[in-house]
Amino acid sequence: MAPKLCRVCRSIPSSFWTQDISKTSGLDPDNEPPSDCPRAKLQLHWCIEEMADRGCQLCQVFLSPPISLLRFLALTLNPEVARSTVVELSRVKPNTNSSGECDELSLRIGERAISSGSRCFRVPSFWTRLPPMSKNEPMDNLALMKLWIENCRKNHVKCSENLARFLPTRLLDIRAFEHQGSQDLKLVCLSPSDYGSGQKDVPSYVTLSHCWGPPEKRPVTTTKANLQERMTRIRYDELPNTFRDAARITRELDPSLRYLWIDSLCIVQDDTEDWAREASLMAHVYSQSFVTLAALSSSDSSQGCNIVDNIQEKVGTMIDLDLKHHDTNESARIRVTQYKPQPWSKHYADYGYSFFTTKQIPLRWRAWVLQERELSRRSIHFGAEQLL
Repeated sequence: MAPKLCRVCRSIPSSFWTQDISKTSGLDPDNEPPSDCPRAKLQLHWCIEEMADRGCQLCQVFLSPPISLLRFLALTLNPEVARSTVVELSRVKPNTNSSGECDELSLRIGERAISSGSRCFRVPSFWTRLPPMSKNEPMDNLALMKLWIENCRKNHVKCSENLARFLPTRLLDIRAFEHQGSQDLKLVCLSPSDYGSGQKDVPSYVTLSHCWGPPEKRPVTTTKANLQERMTRIRYDELPNTFRDAARITRELDPSLRYLWIDSLCIVQDDTEDWAREASLMAHVYSQSFVTLAALSSSDSSQGCNIVDNIQEKVGTMIDLDLKHHDTNESARIRVTQYKPQPWSKHYADYGYSFFTTKQIPLRWRAWVLQERELSRRSIHFGAEQLL
């Protein structure tokens, strides 16, 4: 639902949020905004506090814990100046002009200016089909994943190229017992007689990328002794959490998705010939899958996919402002965050694996996963703090 705003915050012109500031300067060493950056008058400091108490979520962002820089700024001034001077808001280009940076929001009372710590950025246009974020509101992760996949299928031409008539030797049929009202699944070996002879007849399947963990956390496996049992029925409640999450997400992503590939169950682990043959097919298994679900932050199969429902508990308050672009009159959504968001590449550890430790992103340290990551045409990563 749309965030609650006070009259003053609602009246901030859309040009403040949507104006191109790429050619302006950033904050100077004294936190002074450049003269050509967008500016907007707010209200008196004590009024901002009052409106925050009444529920204005943008005022609350400016007064957010753990430290209210606006209150700190007011306390450093002459009390009369702090009480009687309107607070000015500035939107400033970050000094580091790297990809993915967010604009800074700077606050001023009288002659004193300070970076609020808050950031804002333009939300990708196709995301506006999701409801706007409001303070402390959980993210609809399933809707977000569906949106990503739909956008990829429509707009990423290369992600749909070079599809072959390939299916892995074995797959998990996650809908095998739906007619019984059961989430149980079973191993199947599909042939063209099961689905038809045309390219479009080949069913899609989802792959899982995960950590097996230490020997004592070894996931359930298929062996020569239990292969026939696995092809008859696999009880859903006997699967480890990561496998259950993968099956549930696959089922909910698209009603047409029926098959899931998990290495420990789809390869006969104690059959040397089967293992060698299936290992040689890994490039095809991952490059031809519909999407790979990567349990990025789980060190073994018992930990699940770690879906973070309330992302704001992890990364701080965020609210969405739906506006009209001041030049084109097109719809625009601006996201205002309490803190500077960490770039995707840091959550994913693309910078020398230096941001998160091995405990937070253990999947990135599993050598076997390199091919799974690089060959998949689409991947959804379940990170320590959010979906990637």
